Amino acid sequence: IGLLVVAALARAGATVAAYDPLPQRRRFAAAFGAQTAAHPQHAPRADATRGADCAIECSGNPRALQACIDATRDHGTVVIASWYGRKELSLQLGTRFHRSHLKMVASQVSSIPPAHAATWSKRRRFDAAWALIRAVRPAATMGTHTVALADAARAYGTLDRGEALAYHLGYE
Repeated sequence: IGLLVVAALARAGATVAAYDPLPQRRRFAAAFGAQTAAHPQHAPRADATRGADCAIECSGNPRALQACIDATRDHGTVVIASWYGRKELSLQLGTRFHRSHLKMVASQVSSIPPAHAATWSKRRRFDAAWALIRAVRPAATMGTHTVALADAARAYGTLDRGEALAYHLGYE
């Protein structure tokens, strides 16, 4: 999902910086249009005059959410596009966080805020997503392989441990 977010933002003309611990994902982020693709330890820390206008967390890793908070400029926006499930989060929400006036937004893909619902129907969202997938062709470029749906839990475990980049799920 994160790499598709990189591709969508780059195609929209945004300046994109991607931070990921896996070198292979950093290479794809650069290929998909990120101007910066670096290890998270190199992510900048924001302050009152510098930082990201918007940071989008797609990994479901609590440390990545903290890094997004730390890298977002004052009055910027942090979008939580991940699913944390039952994970407990420990975030540093002290002085810098409170003085920065960050806006935290939960991204929920199955519904649209009322302000955008009239123009972004489900059909339009699907069409835009599929157009991006056809343009980027992640299945062809990322060299993924197919696993049976019954093996999805094992596949997700390898993704969580950074042992794999992506999988196709087979529904046969």
